[in-house]
Amino acid sequence: MFTITSYSRSFRTRKISRGDVIDVIFRVIDESGEEHQKVLSGFASKRLADKAYMEYVSKNCVFSEKYESYKKRYINFGDAAKLYIEYVKRTASAGTAIKRIHFFNLIYCPYFGEKNIESISSADIYRWFDNVITMQKQKGDGNYAPRTLKSIWGNLHTFFAWCSNRYSVKNPMSNLKMPRTKPIEKNISFWELQQFNRFINEVDDILWKTFFMFQFYTGCRVGETLALQENDYSEGIVTVNKSLSKKNLLGERYEIKSTKTAKNRTVPIPQVLQKQLSDYIKWKRNNNVSAKFLFTGKSGDYLPHTTIRRFFDTYTNRSSLPRIKVHDLRHSYVSLLIHKGANLAVIANLIGDTFEQVTNTYGHMYETDKTRVVELIDT
Repeated sequence: MFTITSYSRSFRTRKISRGDVIDVIFRVIDESGEEHQKVLSGFASKRLADKAYMEYVSKNCVFSEKYESYKKRYINFGDAAKLYIEYVKRTASAGTAIKRIHFFNLIYCPYFGEKNIESISSADIYRWFDNVITMQKQKGDGNYAPRTLKSIWGNLHTFFAWCSNRYSVKNPMSNLKMPRTKPIEKNISFWELQQFNRFINEVDDILWKTFFMFQFYTGCRVGETLALQENDYSEGIVTVNKSLSKKNLLGERYEIKSTKTAKNRTVPIPQVLQKQLSDYIKWKRNNNVSAKFLFTGKSGDYLPHTTIRRFFDTYTNRSSLPRIKVHDLRHSYVSLLIHKGANLAVIANLIGDTFEQVTNTYGHMYETDKTRVVELIDT
């Protein structure tokens, strides 16, 4: 087992017969205390080299405190946070990393940044959280929702646990419980089938007609739909096993990653959508439209979110319907299934959520069906 004293590494490009490859270079200390240069070589991209580096050090190296001057009894929160962020960038998804970086920059470091982690007390944590509860959101009006507050609390706890393992310092949150916050009832926006039909009748472009019908009749997340390829659809069933995200840490336009829950699923689709998809794919063939993705923009690449939003708003205004988000077509799908009498466990499987998530988010929709369900007893 080797020792590393930082996550520093460098990259170099080499030319070989099949083209350029990337090597990643870093320093390790062996069991005798001697420092060596280590090279992992032959990767097709910097991203793959970086991933291989993190996998290697997580399996073969320990992060030791005795070799670095700042890792003494005084462990500065801000210094530890910088290393932790680098660790998160290479071990978490881009979305998770971006969210945690945001928390550190806006919420954690302004309060704890210059503090010694060993000196942070339970009272400090609770005083900090009292401030967070009343803090204004950076975007939008009002304070943070209970769900976001729970994430803010939990991610700080995770950071302190990481520090405890790396630096042998106490975790000031190890025995603390998050203070209770007043739940906020969240209204779910959706269209009923009649409203959606009014909307879709105004859509005069086959691409957008098919795309919005797909959202309404499958309940897929937008990122899942954008990542679909034509071979993911066959014989009335769509296979959902990936998602397209604009959030990435490598400066690329987008990243194809696993679904939100990291689970694959198959979704049967109704006849009305099957016919529309058949017409749409024929239209793509006749017009030599790129087959890179099932739904393709003018550039032959994925459909940008801003373009989707713009066309959705345009057709919504034409149909004189209440404005909702594109994601609310997912809620509309679930609402339709609930009012058709579908079991919540089946719905959870179809949309790629857990039973608990579906119950918490959509369970109240059953309220309007209580009378109808009870009347079934007398039939």
